[in-house]
Amino acid sequence: MKPIIGIFPSYDEDKKQIFLNQTYIDEIIKSGGIPFIIPLTTDSKLILEIINDINGLVISGGVDIDPKYYGEINSGKSIEISDFLDKCEKEVIRIALESDIPVLGICRGMQALNVFCGGS
Repeated sequence: MKPIIGIFPSYDEDKKQIFLNQTYIDEIIKSGGIPFIIPLTTDSKLILEIINDINGLVISGGVDIDPKYYGEINSGKSIEISDFLDKCEKEVIRIALESDIPVLGICRGMQALNVFCGGS
């Protein structure tokens, strides 16, 4: 059976739209996996159900993380911020790590892993 790899997309706060580079999907398929785009939600029960059904998680790139999550004030350098995305991503990372599934962060995804695990 092929592994199901969840992909956590990014979010455009103004348009209320998720977005994802097609390359994430293509590379998972090319590597023998089945890509599954995870819906943005802060519902812990739903996230846990999803995490229990996937074999790995990719946290994709996207907009800036609000500096408040790493104890800083936005000096104006963080221009594109999505509070909704930050909250959803924080919860999906927490649950994925507690569930001990492999997590790969790319670009913003790696920064989110750092920040939401207590980094600066």
